[in-house]
Amino acid sequence: MAKSTQAASAAGDGAAAPYDETATYSITLARLIKLGGVVPLIPRGDIFVSGAALNQIVTEHGADAILSAERR
Repeated sequence: MAKSTQAASAAGDGAAAPYDETATYSITLARLIKLGGVVPLIPRGDIFVSGAALNQIVTEHGADAILSAERR
């Protein structure tokens, strides 16, 4: 897997992205989202999430919610 990637899934929006669940990623969001419907993530500044959380974002909000994700 490349170090930097546009968030996209070959299976389409809502499908789990192939992010390593144990890794940490620096992400850029396209819009405000709520992780798990509870935790708001604002699309500015540095946002660091686990791969598991990143996969959850893609599942809940679609791949287009993430502009970029870089493994740290």
